[in-house]
Amino acid sequence: MKNDSEMVTFNIYAKVRTNVNTKDLFYDIKVHDNKGSAILNLRGQSLKSDGMIGIHKTKAIPRGAANKFLKEVMLYKKVGGSLIPVLKNSHIIPFHLTEFESEKINPKLLEATIDYFESKGKMDKEKVSQVQITRKRYRYIQVREDFKMKTGVSSSFQAVENVGIRGGFHIIGNIEITNNKLLVFAQGHSNAGHPLAGDGKLEFLVNATVYINKKRLHSQQLEWNPHGYWKSSDSIYTIIGEAIFDLPEPQRGQETLLKLEAMYQVVRDAGSGSFVSNKITKTLSFHTELK
Repeated sequence: MKNDSEMVTFNIYAKVRTNVNTKDLFYDIKVHDNKGSAILNLRGQSLKSDGMIGIHKTKAIPRGAANKFLKEVMLYKKVGGSLIPVLKNSHIIPFHLTEFESEKINPKLLEATIDYFESKGKMDKEKVSQVQITRKRYRYIQVREDFKMKTGVSSSFQAVENVGIRGGFHIIGNIEITNNKLLVFAQGHSNAGHPLAGDGKLEFLVNATVYINKKRLHSQQLEWNPHGYWKSSDSIYTIIGEAIFDLPEPQRGQETLLKLEAMYQVVRDAGSGSFVSNKITKTLSFHTELK
């Protein structure tokens, strides 16, 4: 089993399909988290003759943090000594960062290619028109967003044997949408347990449900290590888990909602608890745009 705290580097690459001379094409590539901190940031790189981008090695990060990073490529054409962007928006490499641990190229990771084609037709005796061939296709607006959920400050829920959480509990996390994949990651936190209760075990349960145009599409429990251990003197965040959803091909005017629902239970050695009915919920929405 791979260790999430192990520091690892990743080998990033992609493929461009084009009818343009690759000597005229260049690219920027950046791998960064939702706060803009980059572990790879290269500009003005020459595209290889076979259309390959990379392989480029990132800085080392803990393997468990890989889900927070986004991989973006912008493509340029050299015209009259200047680099002109040929993509309306950066291309998002959709595969999870951990897929790029190996130094060998995985053909599966080249399936999400970057397409740039030109059609040529004379406008006059000297000028040639350059048109990027596109279709009216939509995509999910790229999202990299942190979220917070919390109960009331005065809350003190009881789960078993008078073991409660002073001040309620808090959930923090982030969502990331790249192409047609939605990633949800969350951590839970509480103040110390009841001072007379001694040590115990705090368990969070977070369900994520995706709705497309008000119709339920997927529902999944965030899973990692479901048991977050706490002591009466502790006040730390514990990982709840992550969930990854495959979203359908986006359509015009599509409304997509993500509903998060969180509960907790406290368990002591002397008995077992059950998830309390007190819940906190949060709904996040995102939309589509023309590519």
